[in-house]
Amino acid sequence: LYINSYHMGLKWAEDVHRGVAAEMAKSDDVELVVEFMDAKRYQTEAHRDFLYEMYKKKYHDRKFEVVITSDNLAFEFVKKHHDELFPDTPVIGCGINYLKEEDLEDNELYLGVDESADLTGGIEAALDIHPEADQVHIICDTTVTATIIYDRLREIESSFADRAEFIFIRDVSKEEMLNAVANVPDNGVIYYVSYYVDSDGIYYNNEDIIYDIVEVSERPIYAIWEVILNKGIVGGLLTNGEMQGREAGKLARRVLSGEDIASLPRITSSPNQYMFDYVQ
Repeated sequence: LYINSYHMGLKWAEDVHRGVAAEMAKSDDVELVVEFMDAKRYQTEAHRDFLYEMYKKKYHDRKFEVVITSDNLAFEFVKKHHDELFPDTPVIGCGINYLKEEDLEDNELYLGVDESADLTGGIEAALDIHPEADQVHIICDTTVTATIIYDRLREIESSFADRAEFIFIRDVSKEEMLNAVANVPDNGVIYYVSYYVDSDGIYYNNEDIIYDIVEVSERPIYAIWEVILNKGIVGGLLTNGEMQGREAGKLARRVLSGEDIASLPRITSSPNQYMFDYVQ
């Protein structure tokens, strides 16, 4: 069973799904059952309760050999309901931001592929390429994933104190966000985390909103997700969704082939890469 936190149409979700499916297709006798939680657009506890009841009814008489999850919401959901929905079933999570050993609950049935964006490396790259810059304007919404990244950015902020000021564009309307971006000065660069939800709770397509930002901004834009490369950003140290899915799929195939889960790595490092748009 593969549970994706988000929805088809979201490029990151589709990339992770493609990676998982590609690895599962290497085994002729594996059936891949797929669920999309749609939790980016529906972030309430009531929605997650609805999904729990649906999965409970849908899979009450079915035993899976492995459960793969992508992104934090699905992983936390399965951890919360593991004993009721998937007792004694190995769980392999991917796309988990800043995964730590304690996130696996000392449970030998849990493995994870870390999705830790190298924020320090990404911001250093932007400042090295633009030595005139002493401001980093960071676009970061209030979704679960973005909040984790925001907290991490605040942790590393002091390490850049003698080099650049962090200016956060967060929890504002789309109009306010675009206005802030349009007014980034010549000594500033833009660092894009995500903008799925505005301060009024209105959902936006993260891959499309970048076009609006590029249209109003003349300053270079860096990011942490490969999904928005070739949409007007310069690039950066980027995280790739398909690679996340492939890493999880490889671990799942090893479990399905009979390897002892206790012998597998509990945490697999995030496969990040420097990637740039030559035209930009």
